[in-house]
Amino acid sequence: MKTLKLGLVGVIGLITLIGCAALDPAGPYEGDQVLYQADGAITSSYEILHAFAKWEHDRRPALAGAPEITAYADHVRAHSREWIASALALRDAYALDPSGGAQDLQRALAILREAARQAAQYLLAATGTEPPASP
Repeated sequence: MKTLKLGLVGVIGLITLIGCAALDPAGPYEGDQVLYQADGAITSSYEILHAFAKWEHDRRPALAGAPEITAYADHVRAHSREWIASALALRDAYALDPSGGAQDLQRALAILREAARQAAQYLLAATGTEPPASP
């Protein structure tokens, strides 16, 4: 359980720091913060949602007194592939044509971030861990 706490706090901390780095114009993102942030948000959201769904599955009988956790885990299982696929498709479309689609990409990322935030909130509450402070 201690590993879960440390890993989760680390991922949440990473989410809060995404966007703070200065990107090299010659690097893989060619200085594009939108692509950099999209990749970070998609990856970290996937990790949190996966950890939450697995954690809930492994503890479902023990969580019988918290039906909202099970309901949210079922919601994540039902929709996370769709959320991630949409964010990836919009990220790829933006990469091909940065002049359009940034708003659609940001909306898709907002859905993913909110889902991950809620999942992390359940995990942190269950483990008694406080989320890291925002920078």
